[in-house]
Amino acid sequence: MKYRKPDYYDTFVCIADRCPATCCQGWQIAIDDETLKAYWNLQGSFANRLKNSVDWEYGVFCQYQGKCELLNERNLCDLYENLGEAYLCDACREYPRHVEEFENVREYSLSLSCPEAARILLTQEGRAQFIEWETEEEEQFEEGFDSQLYGVLLQARQIMCDILMSHRQPFAVSMELVQMLAENLQGLLDEGQLALADTVLGRFQPMEEQEQKEAARRARIRRSRRWDTCGEELKLLRTLPHTDPTWMEILDWMENERERLGRDGWEALHGALESGRGCGNGMPADRMQWEEKAARLAVSFLYTYFCGAVYDGQMAAACRFAVFCADWILELAAAQWQRQGRKERPDVVTAAWRFSREMEHRDENREALQEYLEKRGRKV
Repeated sequence: MKYRKPDYYDTFVCIADRCPATCCQGWQIAIDDETLKAYWNLQGSFANRLKNSVDWEYGVFCQYQGKCELLNERNLCDLYENLGEAYLCDACREYPRHVEEFENVREYSLSLSCPEAARILLTQEGRAQFIEWETEEEEQFEEGFDSQLYGVLLQARQIMCDILMSHRQPFAVSMELVQMLAENLQGLLDEGQLALADTVLGRFQPMEEQEQKEAARRARIRRSRRWDTCGEELKLLRTLPHTDPTWMEILDWMENERERLGRDGWEALHGALESGRGCGNGMPADRMQWEEKAARLAVSFLYTYFCGAVYDGQMAAACRFAVFCADWILELAAAQWQRQGRKERPDVVTAAWRFSREMEHRDENREALQEYLEKRGRKV
């Protein structure tokens, strides 16, 4: 069995009551069957409290004012304090750790919806790396698993991550390059010509001049449409259900501020961030830090979602979703920077976990975004 994880994966430690947004609030926590059985059979002084805090019909923890009933006034878990980690359900024990399985491969990641996981991802220095190791565990084969497609996806994802983290071109151009690669491969897959994938992959590693020019052209066009695109996407986000009441307040403020600033003012806001003007000390390092965070976000989403296309064949859609998520986290960070008077550096970490909680962890929202992106195509 082969395993893969980001190099920062093992540095995660829950910060418990110091967390700015507890994971025990805002969503229902499902309890696995084995743990439910253990709770049912539990004896002792804490047993009645625990049993009364479980909705046995639906297999979830009961909530009070949007919080798990076992979360105490110190923002700590009474179950953990009374019974220890061994009695946590799988969801509570594993979050924000996430696993994707591909035949004989398991990939581990940290969910950006956790503030500490987002902080770790976005404050790491140097190029994002992934650690691989193997065990002698017998390989697990899935019926109908497309090994050829999975191999292409792995190669493509690695090239995409290299493009994003190399910083050989502006981030906007890098984003177009990864989308072009996904779109070209999608075309081959749709036409039953995946055997020609090496030809496409070869044009992007090393990068051919034609692809560079086309990506730069697409980036210019997308930039010219950014104001209209942002308005359209903002309208969509405001129609979707939300977990945190402050989420809608943020989106409402963004819409009002966009109207106040107008196209030129909003473009100037992004220009200040992309160039480093007005951000921190205004030195080029600040611009690079902004692009470094943008690249790390895109790499994280690609790592989590792109190879899942082995099951549905939608590699271009997976790439578009990754681009959308990275774009909108930066959009939120820019808006909050504007709202706070541009006095501090943009808080990309908070923007990341807020966005992830609302869009990644609500199935109906993620599906709505994917449907929207499929219809629009996000192509130039």
